[in-house]
Amino acid sequence: MGCCPSEEEAHNQRVAKKLGEYQKKELDVIKVLFLGTGESGKSTIFKQMQILAGEEFQDHERDNFRIIIRRNMVSTMQEILDEAGDTIEKNLGSSAEIVEEADDLEDAWSDQLSGAIERLWTESKVVRDIFFFRDKLHFPDTVADFFEQIKRISAPDYVPTKNDILRARNRTTGINEKKLVIRNIRFTFTDVGGQRNERRKWIHCFDGVTAVMFVVAISEYNQVLYEDEKVSRMKEALLEFKRIVNNESFARAGMILFLNKIDLLKEKLNYFSFKHKFGYQGEGGAKDIDNVKKFIQNL
Repeated sequence: MGCCPSEEEAHNQRVAKKLGEYQKKELDVIKVLFLGTGESGKSTIFKQMQILAGEEFQDHERDNFRIIIRRNMVSTMQEILDEAGDTIEKNLGSSAEIVEEADDLEDAWSDQLSGAIERLWTESKVVRDIFFFRDKLHFPDTVADFFEQIKRISAPDYVPTKNDILRARNRTTGINEKKLVIRNIRFTFTDVGGQRNERRKWIHCFDGVTAVMFVVAISEYNQVLYEDEKVSRMKEALLEFKRIVNNESFARAGMILFLNKIDLLKEKLNYFSFKHKFGYQGEGGAKDIDNVKKFIQNL
């Protein structure tokens, strides 16, 4: 679920090529600013650019991602159990208690904890149903991949793969900058937190931008904001995009709208119709995905 690395890599190859078109002879470096609301997946694309540049993740980075991945699993299962309340199956009560009482720190990870998470994920219909109908919950879409591979991730010698790192979710705070060379072109990529309380920092990154890549999670048409459960994620993203497009600071900058999580959109349309969303009058199911994508592009 979430990003599909093979498709993501092909897409990002096209993006890198497009960014190269912005290079002018008098420019030494292309400065690309990643913007988007929370949970859009822009930080995943930021990491993918590092991979495209052939830059390997260092040992200390992989160690950190191991902690993040396990935290993703613990916090997600805790959120699901909180939502489930007393409806969790009686025979899984002890497993639920182990997870509920766990800390999400690295040293809290144990065979007992991983076993409890595995039992809940594989045996509880309540857990699966809550995960699937998660429109008002806020855990990473990609954590299901980690649950499915929990034995590998629980191993004492586990080292996250590139695909694991792409799927790991760590909320961006502050301003992250990476200098990379792709196709013999020098880039400076800047990633800024997308949550509402982080957006005030965006203005500090506006100077000298060659291109803005604004990332929208196209699959979030039925989900709400972490900060305000009365507001649609997609509506918020589109309003922010229009605000950025009309910002005078970017009058000379290229503007790229990156519609992300298309694989998740196709999956969700099988169960959650897009019909009547944002005034859409089409069929709105999985077979209508091309029309849905075009409609969202034109919002």
